[in-house]
Amino acid sequence: VQAPGRAAAAASGAADGLEALGFQLSGVSATGGSVGFGRYLGSTTYVSASEDVGGTQGRLLSIQYFLLRWLSITTSTSSNGGSGINLNLRKEY
Repeated sequence: VQAPGRAAAAASGAADGLEALGFQLSGVSATGGSVGFGRYLGSTTYVSASEDVGGTQGRLLSIQYFLLRWLSITTSTSSNGGSGINLNLRKEY
């Protein structure tokens, strides 16, 4: 889970004593989308929570653990009973 607004939110969160805080807006449209926030807990763990704006998907809690810079595992669970685990590979050119 990446937090696109991390830099701006981290700057505003510094006054609150937070090391890193981000937020996300994804898939926002006239019929819904989601809004959420996340925080790094150390250098290898990112925790995020989001809620569906349209109300159909519920709340989602995710934890991403970075094994290497290019390899991470994400686990998630939602308030509607769904859960999942993903293996994430990242390559930059």
